[in-house]
Amino acid sequence: MDQNDIVVPRKIRSGLYILLVIASPVVGYLAISQPDIIGPNEVALWAALTTAIALIARLNLTPPSK
Repeated sequence: MDQNDIVVPRKIRSGLYILLVIASPVVGYLAISQPDIIGPNEVALWAALTTAIALIARLNLTPPSK
């Protein structure tokens, strides 16, 4: 898989990154203070989504110049 396989528009990527920055602390806080709202399954799902978004970020890097 290389960066030509997945092309995500800049505005969508930007929105996903902003979502990560804002929602990650909220998920962590709720997992600790309100375990009946966000339990281990939801935290695992959030970790998987975060991994997918990080992969999108990695695939959209500018290739090194030759």
